[in-house]
Amino acid sequence: VIGGYTMSFLQNGKVYHIRINTKMIEDKKTYYFLEDFETGTLFELISHYIQMGLNTPHFKVFLRQSCPLPEQH
Repeated sequence: VIGGYTMSFLQNGKVYHIRINTKMIEDKKTYYFLEDFETGTLFELISHYIQMGLNTPHFKVFLRQSCPLPEQH
């Protein structure tokens, strides 16, 4: 999706990618992975899953640290 977001994370040595979905509610954009938790900012979305963990059909993962940004050349 053009202009969309994806979160990538490492679990047991394998890289996973999850699309961050968006939708408009009363003229405000909300962000979510699953429709059980929606929020108005990407920061709040990631903060929620740092605390609560992200349940997938295969495992539960707690987000711990972000990847460093690549160095600018």
